[in-house]
Amino acid sequence: MISEDTINNYIEGQNVLVLGNGPSKAEPYDYDKVIRFGVGLNGGPCDIWVANFMTRGGCYIENGTFYRRNRGHSAKVPITLFPFEYIFRLSQDQHDYPEEWKSHTCFVPKDKWMEIRRELYHQPLTGTMFLYWLLNFGPKNIKINVAGFDGFESNNIYHNLGPTRIHRLDKDKDMFNNWVKEKRFNWIR
Repeated sequence: MISEDTINNYIEGQNVLVLGNGPSKAEPYDYDKVIRFGVGLNGGPCDIWVANFMTRGGCYIENGTFYRRNRGHSAKVPITLFPFEYIFRLSQDQHDYPEEWKSHTCFVPKDKWMEIRRELYHQPLTGTMFLYWLLNFGPKNIKINVAGFDGFESNNIYHNLGPTRIHRLDKDKDMFNNWVKEKRFNWIR
């Protein structure tokens, strides 16, 4: 496993695009680093993949595609594995984690993971949790651009895949809108 310092050093001083799973007009090749979430990896180039649903029930890789076997999670679609440098995990669950990914995966320490959940709510979206981490624990010398976070007003093609009801999108939306008002990042609409 790699450390948060490795991730911070990797994006330090960079012009970073944090690309959510909603519609986006941003061109990923215009940025130094691209960060994507979950099955959004199917959308194209990526340097850091923030993926929290890779365990609980097992997963496997076959012919360059990632599959999950968990019956209860909404994000069971196959993911085409584009080249990426690092995987960033805000979940503490390491059960059945693919062995070949351990050498370039960062698990956020449990104390920070718990702090993020306390500050947000019980089960925030992965994107909201990652933005909180980046704004509060990430490098200070970084230009953050955010796209594909559409205020939770459109049908997110990746989030609404199943019966999951634990997310409170109104709370995620409020937190995101507060960050926009505070100008914590450049929001590309």
